Amino acid sequence: MKPKISLCVIAGNVEKQIGRFLDAFAPVADEVIVVRAIGSQEPDRTLEIAQSRGCRVSSYYNKRHDWPHVEDFAAARNNTRNSGHAEQQSRNGIATWDFRKV
Repeated sequence: MKPKISLCVIAGNVEKQIGRFLDAFAPVADEVIVVRAIGSQEPDRTLEIAQSRGCRVSSYYNKRHDWPHVEDFAAARNNTRNSGHAEQQSRNGIATWDFRKV
């Protein structure tokens, strides 16, 4: 049985790049989870685009509403991991990609 791969993506407001990014990983990922982490910024269409391509989507929100950056990157990362299928997580690794570094 082929191992299943969950690609967990932490993305900011990247509506212009997310489609190309998802296309690049489509051949290797069995599921893609995109979590938007944008601090207190206004959201763009990133999650809408990801969802239209079959991704599971979620958002990470800061506890502080006056800080424009992600205050707890580890919490945002854990949000992506908690969104993957438990069956796949227990048997296989999860690839986590920080979209901010693309």
